Amino acid sequence: MLGSRPFVARALQVRQLPWPGSRSHQFYSTTASRGLRSRRWQRTAFGAALTVGACGYTVYNYDTAYLVAASVYRSSVAANVTCQVAWDYYRNFPELPAEGSVSEDERRAIQDQRSKVHVRAAEKVKRALMKNGGVYIKLGQHISAMQYVLPMEWCQTMQALQDRNTASSLDEIGQVIALDTGKTVDELFSVFDAEPIGVASLAQVHRAVLRETGEEVAVKVQHPMVRTYSDIDIATVSV
Repeated sequence: MLGSRPFVARALQVRQLPWPGSRSHQFYSTTASRGLRSRRWQRTAFGAALTVGACGYTVYNYDTAYLVAASVYRSSVAANVTCQVAWDYYRNFPELPAEGSVSEDERRAIQDQRSKVHVRAAEKVKRALMKNGGVYIKLGQHISAMQYVLPMEWCQTMQALQDRNTASSLDEIGQVIALDTGKTVDELFSVFDAEPIGVASLAQVHRAVLRETGEEVAVKVQHPMVRTYSDIDIATVSV
């Protein structure tokens, strides 16, 4: 028993911290503080390196990063409106009772309620399609022609997408013309109406007068982002 006590004492030995105020305590505190600052600097350096690397990758691969971000945003718009419409139908769309089971007034009230839900849902989808533009507008135009499948409220609401879409700005149109022709709008036309005659999903039309001949023409210009978004939008919509 006596011989085992030193072994037990050594096994349960606990490291004691230096007494506050002593020289060894000051040395211990300074060393611990330096270690803490070192770890903080390591974390800061790692975060800074990660941020710089992400920024560098984004700048180097700007087109790819921009398209991915745009795709995620546009897909989120479509997903958000899909959830809103589904919830609206789930909560507010009544079943149409069989003829003779309710009075005519009750049946008309139910039909009116169903029609309101159709119109409300179609308006939400139309706004989302116009917000995304491009191929999404084409999708809305296709919906407007599906009277044989969809309720008339949907088809009539989507009719607005045939020629009343979001117009590109005059500066954007000027950039497209300069890129395609190598000349500015002022060099090509003596008159160029800022307000488009019509705006479709892929292009818009402006009235203009040719500077060389004085002939009045209609100028159809593609929206600047159509080419950028077309491939990724087609892939997204097909999914």
